[in-house]
Amino acid sequence: MAANPRFLGARIGFFAVLHTWGQTLVHHPHLHCVVPAGGLAPDRRTWVACKRGFFLPVRVLSRIFRARDLDGLRDAHRRGLLGEFAAVELDDLVTRCLQKPWVVFAKPPFHGADAVLTYLARYTHRVAISNHRLVSLDDQRVRFRFKDYRGRRVRHQQLPLAEFARRFLLHVLPRGFVRIRYYGLLAHGCRRRMLPRCRLALETPVDHADPLPAPPASPDQFVDPLLPVPPRLCPACKKTMLACVQILERPPPFLRAPHAHR
Repeated sequence: MAANPRFLGARIGFFAVLHTWGQTLVHHPHLHCVVPAGGLAPDRRTWVACKRGFFLPVRVLSRIFRARDLDGLRDAHRRGLLGEFAAVELDDLVTRCLQKPWVVFAKPPFHGADAVLTYLARYTHRVAISNHRLVSLDDQRVRFRFKDYRGRRVRHQQLPLAEFARRFLLHVLPRGFVRIRYYGLLAHGCRRRMLPRCRLALETPVDHADPLPAPPASPDQFVDPLLPVPPRLCPACKKTMLACVQILERPPPFLRAPHAHR
């Protein structure tokens, strides 16, 4: 839809973060998607911004999402991934789904992009419940606190050990499953080439993580930003030099290896 000139006429990118739990550890899988408000024009030199307060028509997005989702359901049935689900039952389910309006919710961030990224960072490398929410534990039950968004207050819930473990293990991802995925301009296969073009189009400073090639020695030379950046070579041995990416702080004592205290 974004590539369609009728709506935006640009190539966009976004990333999606998988979130599988609710406040009471129930299974509630959903995606948080962060999408820039615009994209690169077909010439790959111009940034096309969306209209103020409007990105893409959500009603059309809802219909496309419904069609793609139901097509995937039919394909899963053809490959035998739905078990003993009969074809008649599937057709009845698809018919009922087509009669209901599906909703795609899109809105600008309340407090800017930084607040959105800070919020999503809580779900990228954390488990379903943190230690500070645990209230008590004995041989029979676990008691923890949760936010009741409907009543807008903090409440407590008590679960048997087996039920608490069952809910917690619902959110352990299978081996090899990726919690964060990148698409379009942000996809791993092209973002090193496309992000410098986006910054040039937006006339913003280039981050050191994705450096642009050095400026041409003369005006007659043309440097394509899509070309890979040559590695830095040591002036003495002429071999590739290591680049400092990040300085890690010393871990707290309870995370160090046992031999680290000797």
